[in-house]
Amino acid sequence: MKTVRFDNLVRNSGKPEIYTPWGDPKTDAAFQRSVKKNQIVTVHQENVGSRKDFGIVGFHPQKQATYFVFPKSLSADPGSKVVGIKYDRVATPEVREPVKVRAKTRAPKPKSKPAPPVKEKKLSKPAAPPPQPVVKHFKATVRLVLETEVTVEVEATGKKEARQKALELAKPSLDLLQRARTKASVRELKVR
Repeated sequence: MKTVRFDNLVRNSGKPEIYTPWGDPKTDAAFQRSVKKNQIVTVHQENVGSRKDFGIVGFHPQKQATYFVFPKSLSADPGSKVVGIKYDRVATPEVREPVKVRAKTRAPKPKSKPAPPVKEKKLSKPAAPPPQPVVKHFKATVRLVLETEVTVEVEATGKKEARQKALELAKPSLDLLQRARTKASVRELKVR
């Protein structure tokens, strides 16, 4: 493997910029053009120990690697080892697509629970009167003590009302029997 000094690459190809891949570098068109033009050095950085950083000419995707993009094509062969890296000779990259930062605004927390919102009543047509109950026709059989039965027909909205009306209609017959301490009750009630 050939060895090239970093200073010689900077002298011949210009100051490189650091490339930080935020996504897959294979999908970055500008970076891929630099790879084809042989403008990339993959820098290996050791996090542990005292070994110095070194680079390899070309794009070699690896963990913990940094990429230098040179403005001109490199004179060194791809795969050559780059030694003597001086980070003070690396250019600071320009921001190509500025990120818009929005200030986060938070609504102040209420000190107490807010009152529930008042529901507005819709002004519309006045409420219609409640529907009139359906009047049904009942046939009631009133049983009079002394085994006297009188059949009457009444119109009412329910059974309770029909019983009352049936008793009222049978009252004249009861008047005849009152002296004998009689009772009247509705024995059978059918809707006709």
